[in-house]
Amino acid sequence: MFKKFLAAVSISSALLIPAMAFAQEVVPTSASLDTLQNTASFGNVADQQAGLAAALGAMGFVLVLVAIPLLAVWVFAIVSMIKIAQKTNTPNGWLVIIPFVAPFKVAKFADYSYWWGAMSLLPLLGYMLNGKIMALFQLIVLGFFVYAFMRICERLGFSKWLGLLMIVPLANLVLLGILAFSKNQLVENAQL
Repeated sequence: MFKKFLAAVSISSALLIPAMAFAQEVVPTSASLDTLQNTASFGNVADQQAGLAAALGAMGFVLVLVAIPLLAVWVFAIVSMIKIAQKTNTPNGWLVIIPFVAPFKVAKFADYSYWWGAMSLLPLLGYMLNGKIMALFQLIVLGFFVYAFMRICERLGFSKWLGLLMIVPLANLVLLGILAFSKNQLVENAQL
């Protein structure tokens, strides 16, 4: 829901900025300005431009208010995943920056094959088939990630049941931080 809201705000602001630039470039003639001022439905052109500028400013404020915390969470998650890659001796852990590669790297963190990461592509297949099947496939992918993080917790010496925290919002970020930045937990100490 939140991703759809952010996408709608981004798209609407991207569509309104060229309209604003076009409105500033077009200088109305005195006859068309009188016509616009005399019609009750349009109001004053300056008022319309001021309203459009206020709407763009409000959307920009909301975008900044939302984008900065999301960017901070994304950076924290990426840094945590890179640290987890180092702890699990997974090569090329920095590739988690690429969104479509991250599920494959998570599978390698858990010491599974890349085919487990390919499961993250199931919702795309479900979208092509049917929307209801897509929801089922998304639940399967969620189950995969929980199972993979249970295995990652186990590899790093924690209780595997901590992996269930990946379902809980904000607790999943705490879990990533614990897995990444704990000093005394290493793969060599874990019982496989």
